[in-house]
Amino acid sequence: MCPATNYMNLPTLVSASEVRDTTFTNSNTDTSVIKNEVIKIAEIAHLRDVMGHDFYDFIKTNMAEASGSRCWDAIAPATEPVCESCDVDSGTNNGYEVLVEDYLKPALCWFVKFEVINDMQYNSGGAGIVSNIPEFSRPVGAKELNAYKQDVYRKAKLLLDAMVEFLNDSDNDGCFPEYKKELSDGYDCDSDCGTKGLATKNHGMIIY
Repeated sequence: MCPATNYMNLPTLVSASEVRDTTFTNSNTDTSVIKNEVIKIAEIAHLRDVMGHDFYDFIKTNMAEASGSRCWDAIAPATEPVCESCDVDSGTNNGYEVLVEDYLKPALCWFVKFEVINDMQYNSGGAGIVSNIPEFSRPVGAKELNAYKQDVYRKAKLLLDAMVEFLNDSDNDGCFPEYKKELSDGYDCDSDCGTKGLATKNHGMIIY
């Protein structure tokens, strides 16, 4: 079917305020630095290939419904095999709400923080790249910054792995028909991410 889903034009899966509230110590952090384009970059770099493009597009399209009526709200629970998580909570969302709220969003928020850290540390403008030094504060050095970024990435990866494990759980067979399980069977970010366009760590350094 032409044209393909224009996922770049759809709302992001998380908001800047969700990223702040989920991952930042300072609840007064200015969310203007967490731009929508950075959230899109995090989605494409860390989620889309792992989820599979069709499943990612399906989630994006349904999350974008302004009316709040999403395809999965009307999906009847699978009968063969029985999906044990399909009737979590209200019994109507077949586990999609659980997937999005408890797995996808937390992982994405940490990946967004990972992508935005450099923009918070430095400012780019007509004067070039300069350190962002608020009053009564001082920026950390390169060694501390890298250690902090690696810790943020570690948290994001743990949550992403948990999401993949949830999707591939045999109890969820039939719950997410748009998800191609074979795409992520045996998923291991440390070995697979480099071929999927994700970030990896090599000898303590985060690389792409």
